[in-house]
Amino acid sequence: MTHRFLRDRSIRCVALDAFGTIITPFESIVAIYHRAGLQRGSILSEVEVGSRFRMAYRSRQAGTQTSHAEEIRFWHEVVATVFQELPPQKIDDCFEELWEKFANPNSWRLFPDVAPTLDALKASGIKVLLASNFDKRLIEILSGFSLLDRFDELLISSQVGWRKPAPEFYRAIFEAAGTKSQSISPAQIFMVGDDYEHDVEAARRAGFSAIQICRDPAHEVLLPSQISSLKELFEIS
Repeated sequence: MTHRFLRDRSIRCVALDAFGTIITPFESIVAIYHRAGLQRGSILSEVEVGSRFRMAYRSRQAGTQTSHAEEIRFWHEVVATVFQELPPQKIDDCFEELWEKFANPNSWRLFPDVAPTLDALKASGIKVLLASNFDKRLIEILSGFSLLDRFDELLISSQVGWRKPAPEFYRAIFEAAGTKSQSISPAQIFMVGDDYEHDVEAARRAGFSAIQICRDPAHEVLLPSQISSLKELFEIS
């Protein structure tokens, strides 16, 4: 099914999520954590690491205030929770390795539909924003894929000061979507992301148009509010 949302509506700005929407890790995050722990004496299985990682990650309240320092604190806490049996120095070493690992563009894969979609949006005169719950490492990652100049503005939670689905984050998108010479209405902003609560429901509460992208090939049945490729926005062949 081809939706052609951007042809059928008066959309003037598209905001794209990052993780799960335009990039994904080359290797399982849990596998990377497991290997880093093993190198420092952890005896946890990969299943145990995965269970602890998910518990630590889900402990974070959605839509909270944040900063670069807060992101460092949170991810250090995740590592400390996963590898709680290790001594503090090894936890610190493990955190530093993982923090740098996920800052490296080589640790990530760009979905093949991203570049042609960004080019099509630019050619159509549509403003393109990045709207992500990430930190400033994302700038280095995007630079590694030569994507920085394809976005008109980057809205990264650690710099905005709020994480999606906070209304403050979506207010920042709205403010970035307009121009000095021309105002824009919320309905003319289109949000695309893989998280239904953070990227779709929250965007719609802000008055935006929004759709969820489902990258999982095992997800066979798509709802009308879902797409499986960014190309479906424009019918890009």
